[in-house]
Amino acid sequence: KGDEKILRLLAIDVAADEVFGSQPDKVPGAIVTLDREKETYVPEQHLRNVKDIVDQYKDNPKIDPHDPLTTLDLKEYGRLPDGVLGLSGGTQRHAALARAYLVKELEGDEQSVLLQKLKEILRQLQEDSGESRYMQIIIIGNSNGGVGSGLITDLAVLLRRLADRQVDKTIAVEIHLALVDDQGEYSDPGIVPIQNRVLLDELDCLSQAGRVYQPYHLVRENAPDSTGILKGLITRKPHNNVYVFARQTQEPQFDLYPEVADSLFFFIER
Repeated sequence: KGDEKILRLLAIDVAADEVFGSQPDKVPGAIVTLDREKETYVPEQHLRNVKDIVDQYKDNPKIDPHDPLTTLDLKEYGRLPDGVLGLSGGTQRHAALARAYLVKELEGDEQSVLLQKLKEILRQLQEDSGESRYMQIIIIGNSNGGVGSGLITDLAVLLRRLADRQVDKTIAVEIHLALVDDQGEYSDPGIVPIQNRVLLDELDCLSQAGRVYQPYHLVRENAPDSTGILKGLITRKPHNNVYVFARQTQEPQFDLYPEVADSLFFFIER
């Protein structure tokens, strides 16, 4: 508070092992150990099996702007084992499964654990801001992972809508996206191509918001939306900036991940 910087961490994933691993206290570049109850959202007991969604939408070619699930190409996912669609082992780099999961999770409306966690962390951030009247939110995602590539744009929209309704209007809220690419290897530091065309198309579409109003529903048309944030138009770009980090060697745990941590701390302290 005042000149003091307060950092809140929230981990979002669908499998605990993907966040904590077998030795969470020895994660390279980790500054603090995440608290499962207070600072993280790892819904082991709230896993949403998306098999019913895949079965319903795998043969549905018609796109409905009011139904986010119709934009997913789920045809091939009907061949996956039920265990994979149960997400017990995470999304396994399937962005479509991550988005299907999010839709199902948010359709719990006020019962959604994710929605409750996001509201709570925004409340804490507002309390932490003190007299600074300034709040930074940085969403970090692996551009090659299912959760990172499938949810990062949705989370930007969701957090912007939540902040507009929940955070005091006198507090400036910045939302930044940090994309981590741990698959490619680029020798030219000035060129960092992201090998994810769908994600880039989504970011490009969001960057035009404000000039063109467009529907952006996070749940289906008939789903409850008591807060008024899950459905509606995008009237402005939800995020401020996009930062991209790429590995320089074959061992990202020794260069990429610490580099991301250092860069973000410098960014926060600016």
